[in-house]
Amino acid sequence: MAHLGFGGHLIVGGPDVGSLIPKITCDRQNQRAGSIADALPNSNPTHGGPGLFDNPCGDEIRKQIINQLQSQLGRDLPEKAVGWPTFEHYPAWDAVTHQVMYVDWLRRAVQYGELRVLVALAVNNKTLGDAVRGPGDPLPVEDKQSADLQINEIKQFVERHRDFMEIAYTPADLRRIVGEGKLAVVLGVELDAIGNFYLTRPRPSADVVRREIDRLWDLGVRYIFPVHVIDNAFGGSAIYQELFTVSNYREAGRYFEAQCAAPAQLVTRPWRPELGPQLWAAALVKLGTGLPGIPAPPGCPPGVGHVNPRGMTELGRVAMIHAMSKGMLIDVDHMSDRTLECALRLAEAVPGGYPLISGHTGVRSEGGRNVGENMRHPEQLRRIRDLGGIFGLGTEATTPEEFVSNYRIARTIMGTGRVAIGSDANGLVKLPRPPMRFYFRYDDRFPQPSTGRKTWDYHLDGVAHYGMFADFLKAVQAVDPEVHSSLMSSAEMFAQTWEKAFRVRDAVSGAPFPACP
Repeated sequence: MAHLGFGGHLIVGGPDVGSLIPKITCDRQNQRAGSIADALPNSNPTHGGPGLFDNPCGDEIRKQIINQLQSQLGRDLPEKAVGWPTFEHYPAWDAVTHQVMYVDWLRRAVQYGELRVLVALAVNNKTLGDAVRGPGDPLPVEDKQSADLQINEIKQFVERHRDFMEIAYTPADLRRIVGEGKLAVVLGVELDAIGNFYLTRPRPSADVVRREIDRLWDLGVRYIFPVHVIDNAFGGSAIYQELFTVSNYREAGRYFEAQCAAPAQLVTRPWRPELGPQLWAAALVKLGTGLPGIPAPPGCPPGVGHVNPRGMTELGRVAMIHAMSKGMLIDVDHMSDRTLECALRLAEAVPGGYPLISGHTGVRSEGGRNVGENMRHPEQLRRIRDLGGIFGLGTEATTPEEFVSNYRIARTIMGTGRVAIGSDANGLVKLPRPPMRFYFRYDDRFPQPSTGRKTWDYHLDGVAHYGMFADFLKAVQAVDPEVHSSLMSSAEMFAQTWEKAFRVRDAVSGAPFPACP
């Protein structure tokens, strides 16, 4: 439901007939899709500039912002990008602001890719939402309200398709659902500020933080990120994407800090925050604020990148401990190294160890190029493994050979099955790109993906939509059957991770938790 995040104007297209669509046309806003044409429409009403006759709801500044985002993160599609019925422009492996998870495509991933467990995350960024919304747009831009809307819509979506999926609220649910041959969907939130606990607002009490986690639990949320792409009340964020500099300034009250990484951290990506003219315009016109000059990060020795010196706060400790006491699945991605160190210490203090997850990133390596703080250090992965956790290997713009190579590295650390796919689909990242060689032929047992008047070929189109992860896995199997076999057991390892969280949650109370520096 990422098309409902960010105020509803960043990602075009919904996942099925029945989904709430922010803009089908200028005179059909916030309506339920009555057809696939409504669900996957032309993007002009959402992304385009003003047109007296063809787009009276257009917004030139929004158009420029989205064009810059697309250019930085993927492909800059035309403002009138066409979906149904020809899919001339989207979905595509590098189209990061258009829907890639229509229900038919999800069904294909289950049927032909053997997808068994899906973590469905509500996602949002308030700054982006404010930057791309227009006057009178009714969808929420704050994290709490946006996530509530998305979680409710995910529930309705799953209910409409109970023939092949169901929400799992416990590990036992997950095993039952998978045992019935269905897809188990786990509800989660990947938010900058759970509970709208932005640093620019009054500091919540520990009891307020606990009550918000209880509220999310009652909504059915079982998977959380304490930290996302900006610093928040719980801790510091990994710095790796300069795009979020403005958001940190606006929602956390300061630009990111940066310091040179220690050589042992293996971080080589330099922090070079720069603001394009579109972002300056957005800040002045849409966000209602000027932006002071960004302090230059410190110079580092050759081959040494930058990290965020901020660590976990006391409220972060409160949130972590309370989430563990409920048996929640806690994803440590996006944490600064210092914040993650505290999270690991807290999990290790629970008798038996509390399992953590790193859900969608890569592995740092000695001498690696452009290695950012959000990637996992091998020692961090070892500690996650020893806690009984699991790792999701990112797939952005990868080929089967690259994925297999990275998977082998991660599997050597984590063990068989404990490395899953972390696609981050609809998360403003690219899907796997077209491969460099031919891997398989489509046939009656593995038909070519087709929707409307469009037929895709993985060898030409890459993973154009989520259903084509089945094609990607078929290519992975051709490269290395053992890697494919390990992936096929990752749902089992996810279940075991969640079962351990439930098993040790009663031991959280009274555990000798350390203070975090």
